[in-house]
Amino acid sequence: MSCLNCMSANGLNHRVTIYDPVVAADAEGQLVDGTPSSVVAVWAKKEAVSGGETRNGLQMEATATHLFTIRYRTGLQHDYYIEDEDSVQYQIIRISDKAGTKSSLMIQAKNSPA
Repeated sequence: MSCLNCMSANGLNHRVTIYDPVVAADAEGQLVDGTPSSVVAVWAKKEAVSGGETRNGLQMEATATHLFTIRYRTGLQHDYYIEDEDSVQYQIIRISDKAGTKSSLMIQAKNSPA
């Protein structure tokens, strides 16, 4: 059976929103952060795949990498970020259709420092 959108809803139990961070030019032509634009809200499976700490100056910051699985869609970009239902943001690292079936996307993302 061939089906482009028949990924089971089992496990897609987290509501996430994918945002385009939007960069704009100010009056002097300098690039500045604009207002993020919501691209799409979807149901996702969310799995923690690794964690650790990184040094940021003199402080240590907790980091975690997560794998989000969503139904297949086009138009997502690596500079987008994901925000979960708890308002935690994750910077997208990799987007792949690992099975090559166009039924799901696997999005690897790391949590953004607060």
